[in-house]
Amino acid sequence: MSEILENKNEAKVKKEHKFRDTVLVRMSRDVKEDMQKDARNRHETLSQIIDWAAKEYLKSVKPLD
Repeated sequence: MSEILENKNEAKVKKEHKFRDTVLVRMSRDVKEDMQKDARNRHETLSQIIDWAAKEYLKSVKPLD
C-alpha cells in the first residue's frame, strides 16, 4: 500500500502558477450575460475574455505624446 502512495506522489507534475491582481470591473448586466454565454460556448473563463479585451483596448489607444 505504501508503494502505491509513493508512486502517486512521484507522478505529480509541478504546474507553473499565474499570479493575478484582482480588479473591479463594472459592466451592464446585459453585457455580462452575453459574455457569460460566449464564455460557456468557447470554454473560456470571464477573466480570460476580460484580459483579452483590456489588451486589445490598450493596443488601440494612441499615446498623446
